[in-house]
Order: sequence, then structure tokens, then C-alpha cells
Amino acid sequence: MFKKLAPFIICTLGSFFYIYDYFLAVSPSIMTHDLSSTFSLNAGELGTWMALFFLASTFFQIPAGVLLDRFGARKLLSLSVLISGLGALLFAISLHPWELGLARLLMGIGSPFAFLGALFLASRWFAHKYFALIAGLVQLGAAIGSIIGGGPLANLVNILGWRYAMLSIGLFTLVLSILFWVVLRDGEDLKDIQDNYSAQEPSLNLHPDLILNSDPERSLLYVLKHPQIIFIALLGFASWVSVTGIGSLWGIPYLMAVYHWTNTQVGYLYILFWLGLGLGSPLIGWLSDYLKNRKMPFYICFLVGLISALLFISAPVIPKYLMVLSLFLLGFAASAQSLTFGITKDLVPEKYFVATSGLINLTAVLTGLILQPLMGYLINLHSDFYNTHAHIYKISDYQICFIPIPVIFLLGYLVSLFFLKETKCVNQKIK
Repeated sequence: MFKKLAPFIICTLGSFFYIYDYFLAVSPSIMTHDLSSTFSLNAGELGTWMALFFLASTFFQIPAGVLLDRFGARKLLSLSVLISGLGALLFAISLHPWELGLARLLMGIGSPFAFLGALFLASRWFAHKYFALIAGLVQLGAAIGSIIGGGPLANLVNILGWRYAMLSIGLFTLVLSILFWVVLRDGEDLKDIQDNYSAQEPSLNLHPDLILNSDPERSLLYVLKHPQIIFIALLGFASWVSVTGIGSLWGIPYLMAVYHWTNTQVGYLYILFWLGLGLGSPLIGWLSDYLKNRKMPFYICFLVGLISALLFISAPVIPKYLMVLSLFLLGFAASAQSLTFGITKDLVPEKYFVATSGLINLTAVLTGLILQPLMGYLINLHSDFYNTHAHIYKISDYQICFIPIPVIFLLGYLVSLFFLKETKCVNQKIK
């Protein structure tokens, strides 16, 4: 019985880190007022310190796959979860803004290992034919983690206070790191179990050529010289702006200001945003395969994103049901990011695919590093700080900060319309 259940137990536990990672990524959105008041931070400063999570995640995107291939998921996931837990503990006891920033850096270090580590375990414990399904289920973890980081976290913060809430999370994470070390196996020391599931078919080789090396045919420079890859990377960036700009930080305080709702009420409402992403990603992929068309789903996502972003900005003057619909559609629009991997698979030879996927994923992570502080400083530029102690902003201050989002969605639509080449979902390998 254990031999049959081991792959499911190990891969499920490994995927839990990805859920936790997105929980950490969005958690500051629930605490913006508390953090601004406690540390006397304006919106720009808060956005900058919180964005350090994405700085660390960006830096480790490229080496994460290489390290996993060399040291295995058990060691690296256990260490990454431990570092994230220490970051949560430091966040809880921080007395100065720079300590908050350092805590976010520590939390972000583990982020690239969360997703790639789950895929690593799936490739070791299951036959290759199941990999796409498992990867889709892992991706769903982003929505689950973000939902937990909304309403449920808001309840915990309101009951315990933000410091004790983060302290509890940090202590739980330390226990989780021990559980990872005890339970996780890379599939090598229990090879007889692995063979039952993957010996008949080759598993994914997760050694990504993500670094510049002596062989120019296996380097990022070789991949980057093809314009289509650059355009796909731009689409990956454009697709994710609603997640990091509205989903992860500034959307919740905006709706609290508009409707005078509590962070708990808005946190639970945000379930619709993450459901849009969680349900939209497999749906838009299925539509692309069904139509044998890569470009049309991009058009749909970016146009939906543009319209829903404009509706979201107009929340004070539109019916509430349209605002609620815009939340769901903003999450759905972000599912265009999953299409970038599909069209990359059409274009890139197998030996470059993981390297290129790392690059595409990197551009999505960059949205948090760029947008969160930028939007914060836009709030500052427009605000008269009518409540300078608590840094409570007017509705119009938030509306100004959201302007880059529909603009970027429009640029994404134009890039997909005029520069992206249709592959019809078949291999058209770049030379």
C-alpha cells in the first residue's frame, strides 16, 4: 500500500510549498494599513519593501532548476521552506522597515524552488504521460494559496494582530520544513517505487540549460536571438500585471476605500479573482488546443483584461455586480500566461524548452518587482496625504495607480496581434 501511495503523498506534500509560496506573496495586501501605520510608510515605500519578495524570486529563477537537478528536491525544498519560515518570523518581529524588506527577501528566495521543485518530484515519481496533468494541478496551487492569503488570513490578522499572525505562520513553516525533510524523497533511494510509475516511459529531464555555458547551442544567448521568444516574454509580462498589481497588493485596500468594507470582507470577495485564474488557465489552454490556434486566445485574454481593468478602476460609479465580475475577469485574463508556455513548446527545440520556460516565467515575476513600487509611487504623487499618520489614501489616489494595468494589457494585445506568429499548435521549431 505504501509503495502505491508514496508518489501521491510525496508530490502532494511537495506541491504544498507552492500553495504556501503564493500565500506569502499576496499576504501583505491584507495588512497594508497596519504596516503603513506601524512603520510610518507611504504607499511608495511600502510597495518598494514588499516588492523585495519578487527581487529575490527573480534572482533565483535561473539557477533554481540547475540546483534542483544537482541537489534534489528533498534538500532544497526543506532548506527553502526553512528560509521562508525564518523570513516570516523576522517579518513578525521587525522594528524597522529595512527588517521588513529583509524578511520579504528571505520569503522570496524559496519562490522559484516551490514550482520547479513540485515539477521535479512529479517527473521522478510519475510517468511522463501524466506530467502535463500534474503540472496543471500544481499551477492551481497558486489560486489556492492566494485564496487562503485573502479572507482566512484577514480573519487571523483581525483576531491575533498582524505580528502574531505572521509569528504563527513562521512557526508552522519551521514544522513544515522538518516534515519535508522526513517525508520527501527524490525517487533515487526508493527507486523500486519510482520504477513502478515511470520506468516504462522517460521522465522529464529537469536539468535546465538556464545558464550561459561554453556551448553556444545550449545557452540563453542562442534562445534570445530569436525575436519570437522576446515577443512571447513580453506577453508573459503583460499577462501577469493584474496578479501582482491588483491581486497581490493594491486591489484590496482600494476596494476597502471604495465600499468601506473590512479586509476580511474584501479578502473573501477576492476568491473570485483567484478562481478566474485557477479556472481560466486550463480552459484557455483547452480552447487553444481545440481551435488549433494560439493567437486568438491571447486576443481574448488581453481584451478581457483591458475591459475588466477599466471596470475595476471605475468601481465607485458602476454597479457592484460589474465590479465583482471585473474581479473574476481580471483573474481570467492572467491565464494568458499559461499560453506562453504552449506556444514556446511549439517553437523551441526540446533541449531549449526548460531554459526558455525559465526566461518566460522570469518576466512574469518581474511584474511584481516593477509594478508594486511603481504603483505605490503613483499613489504618492497624486495624494495630498490628508491622513499623514495612518497614510489613508483617497479613492482617486488608487485609481491613478491602476492606470498602467489597462495600458499594459493593450500593449499585450497589440504585440499578440501584430508581432506574434501563429503556430496552429504544431511544431515549428526555430532554427
